[in-house]
Amino acid sequence: MAADLSYISSDGVGMDTTRTFGAKEKDLIEVEWLDIVCHADWTEANEVTCPAFRSIGWFISQDDKELKIGNTKDDADKVFGVTSFPIGCIVRTSVLEKQQPT
Repeated sequence: MAADLSYISSDGVGMDTTRTFGAKEKDLIEVEWLDIVCHADWTEANEVTCPAFRSIGWFISQDDKELKIGNTKDDADKVFGVTSFPIGCIVRTSVLEKQQPT
């Protein structure tokens, strides 16, 4: 059966993708991530920080470069409204709701 979604990299970012395909692609997850910011004014460097955000969606896939979630599912369980996060921007992922095997 599929492995549990958990941190896999040495810096604690990502989810376990060493699993069979199936129910995990339907898990509802939360992704906490950092965005890039640029100030083109006189803001001091110590005042500039990357803002943190959280996004919720159905897990689609992950590889070494990116994690994908979708925000909309149809009656056939196809996922749309895809967001792709660069792995380096992800702070944490959490499973909110596991898809039950059918």
